[in-house]
Amino acid sequence: MLHSSGAAHLFRDESFFLSQGGLRNSNFWIVDGIRYQPLYEGKMFHQFDHRFAGVEITDNIARPAQPIPSTIKEHMNPEWLPSPRVWVKDSEIDAHSPNDSKTNYFLAYKDITAATNERTLLAAILPRAAIVDSVNIIGIPQGMGGSMVCLLLSNLNSFALDYIVRQKIGGTHIKFYLLRQLPMLHPDAYKEFSIHLNKDLEEWVVKGALELTFTGWDLKPFAQDCGYDGPPFFWD
Repeated sequence: MLHSSGAAHLFRDESFFLSQGGLRNSNFWIVDGIRYQPLYEGKMFHQFDHRFAGVEITDNIARPAQPIPSTIKEHMNPEWLPSPRVWVKDSEIDAHSPNDSKTNYFLAYKDITAATNERTLLAAILPRAAIVDSVNIIGIPQGMGGSMVCLLLSNLNSFALDYIVRQKIGGTHIKFYLLRQLPMLHPDAYKEFSIHLNKDLEEWVVKGALELTFTGWDLKPFAQDCGYDGPPFFWD
């Protein structure tokens, strides 16, 4: 969505809002009636977890922006959200999002990885926010329901696909040309009835993916898109 250097002029840190008398509400700022959304970086999320870590600036010259891992107690609070390094005007999200795609939430995966990591491809649902180039967005057409997104998210995070990614990756990035080479199940594959589960695979996968993902109120639009209108699921 936004390049870390090419779009740097759009980024605003906390000092900007304090100097402008900005008002912070949850994880966004408002200045002169303009809303600023957090900028998500790859280090801030993990598989099925959009609240994996916040970001702080340290005296590390090579890598000043370091993750602040979220605690279990913070995860258990559906109101809690990790703090980003910078924020971006809300209008820039629509201006830089894929055409004809949903913008009230995003399906994304980390661009930077390594075949030596515990898991190679890390995908999650992110709330409406600005997203930097260490994160790749998969455009979700307006007509695609949340259940279908859950199936794709689960496919991306599966052990079987992760094994294939390890065979293909040659550096530290998962680019879209590599993503297109990965095994994705056709949606009809999930219509199969499982004797072991005593239900269709789709029902089982969607329920699991939704419960893992919807642990904070900021992803309510995603839960509603999946046909669920209840509170966030308890983090366990």
